[in-house]
Amino acid sequence: VDAKEATRFWNEQFVHPGQFTLVIVGDIDEIEGAKTDEGFLRLLEKYVGSIQVKDPEKNQPLDAYKDIIPIPFTQPTAIVEEVITSKMVDPISVTQVTFPLSIKTQPVECAQEELFWLHFACQLLEMKLMREMRFSRGEIYSVGVSPSFSVESSAAIPSGKARGDVAISFSCEPGCGARLTRLVLDVIKSLRTDPVSQQEIDSLLEMDKRAYELALDENTFWIDVIEMAYQSRKYR
Repeated sequence: VDAKEATRFWNEQFVHPGQFTLVIVGDIDEIEGAKTDEGFLRLLEKYVGSIQVKDPEKNQPLDAYKDIIPIPFTQPTAIVEEVITSKMVDPISVTQVTFPLSIKTQPVECAQEELFWLHFACQLLEMKLMREMRFSRGEIYSVGVSPSFSVESSAAIPSGKARGDVAISFSCEPGCGARLTRLVLDVIKSLRTDPVSQQEIDSLLEMDKRAYELALDENTFWIDVIEMAYQSRKYR
């Protein structure tokens, strides 16, 4: 990737305020000069309305389902391995194991159920990996398991299937990545054969409940909720 070209492309995405969807949450009264509607409007005019438009024809609202074209991609059909080395201040290795997946998007209730079980399975796997790799063996610094559909086109939703991936990422001492990757695969295999205990299920449900209660007080949670609602087809 050419750094200058990437910077130029990035900068061009912020010169057409007509394409912006601005979501603001939090205690706006704490912002200096924004305690009244008029004051808040003046701030928007100052920082957003003052952006110089280079191409008036492009300064129009975007339709995420028509105007935003994602980069085409295909999921690999075989194992792909890539090793990248770089000089670091402290010696550390970061390994990511990615599995392709697809879920049904229609009907909506089916998609919601599949997403719930997908997130639940990722949480369960993360808990098992943390217990085995960090608490029992002390061989990793951190581990995370998360699903993503960020590369899929929104136009794929009505088709009935959306493609994504599950990423398992962990950090450890250099030279341990390959061996610990095999351990990750062994833990995944055990999930397919060994039943999950009721204690593990109860623990996950309690953690999820607690995380939701804490998230309700966070601005980032409400930004995500509002953005997802705004971008949904039901809203439109």
